[in-house]
Amino acid sequence: MRKNSVALRRGSYLPVTCPNTGIYAFVRSDAAETVLVVINLNSSSASSTIDLSAFTVPSSGTVPASLENGTTLPVITASNKAAYPVSLAARSWFITRAALSIPQVVTHPDIDGRSLPTDAGTAALRATQACLSSFADNVGELNQLFARADGDALRVSITGNLPQDGTSLDLFIDVDPGAGTGQNRLVTAHIPSPPGGLAPLDGTTFDAGFAPDALYYVNTVGSLVYVDRVKLPSAGTLATKDFLGTVALNSGRGVLSAGGNPNNVEVGFDNTNTAGITAASVANAATATTGIELRIPFADLGLAADFAGTVALTAFIERVDGTVSNQWLPALPAGSGDLGIAPNATNIAGTQHLTVFLGAIADPTPPGSGIALGDLNRDGIVDGADLGRLLAQWGMNGG
Repeated sequence: MRKNSVALRRGSYLPVTCPNTGIYAFVRSDAAETVLVVINLNSSSASSTIDLSAFTVPSSGTVPASLENGTTLPVITASNKAAYPVSLAARSWFITRAALSIPQVVTHPDIDGRSLPTDAGTAALRATQACLSSFADNVGELNQLFARADGDALRVSITGNLPQDGTSLDLFIDVDPGAGTGQNRLVTAHIPSPPGGLAPLDGTTFDAGFAPDALYYVNTVGSLVYVDRVKLPSAGTLATKDFLGTVALNSGRGVLSAGGNPNNVEVGFDNTNTAGITAASVANAATATTGIELRIPFADLGLAADFAGTVALTAFIERVDGTVSNQWLPALPAGSGDLGIAPNATNIAGTQHLTVFLGAIADPTPPGSGIALGDLNRDGIVDGADLGRLLAQWGMNGG
């Protein structure tokens, strides 16, 4: 079947979700054809539904036809595609051709891990390294962190390097600083491997007031970069992990594949940096230009596409054994060594997170509005809170 199907040979891969975890489904799509594959991994027959809502179907629907024997399945329509019923015998499958149009994905070629300070812009600089690397030179280091809004997304750029042995960059984002809806003290022991570095983070405690809602976990083994997202809900709900996909290391591109990435998070990683800090000096941190770039759509953070407000974030390198290294941005106090497993940031001098305002500050004083000039947060008072919002947009608050 594979030899006779161009989609199975070279088509793009799009995962399809099913509430029955024993049913594995996906679509392979090429310009010439689209193939829907559903496999029952259970040792008994199974009936469930699959979610094809991301795909467009003809107005009259599409009838999946087996590539094996030509038999057909019930029609897929606009009304049933979000919960299309499937029934399969034990250890069985169907491989069918169907008129499913894949969603169009807008990609961003500059998410490539290269020219990070130029692409992000100097106004987006939020933190610079103050600690000597505990890794060998140009092996594991975080030099500078840039963050800003990029259309309907958060763009985070971090210059530096990672060892290619599974060592990870852990980026934590608090979408509503001060609200406490995320996890100030991480509860991750239940999260299965891979990746192996999530469970050891259990018990890690951040600064007071910083409770991240999401973790983007980036690591590389050999020639591939792996990206996982962990949702970090507040007490009472367990954290959950989603594998977003992979991209080739040093490839100059950020489009992830082979994972479930409904909001099209992009991650580019160029690991060829030979500039920046060393094991002996931090003076040249600003000279590094390559590293990790992430474009995280606001939708992936549960925010509206036109979101304008403050988020908080922090990032560090985690060793393969779970040890949190001294490569943390915002920087740890100069001279700090590795922090160990599950450190407590409240015991560390300074502030180990930063805040940034995303989105342009709209004119809050339209004629006749009655809003005072300079009342940027529209609370009826022109005070330090408005100045703080302005400084945050300029990259001067917390960075």
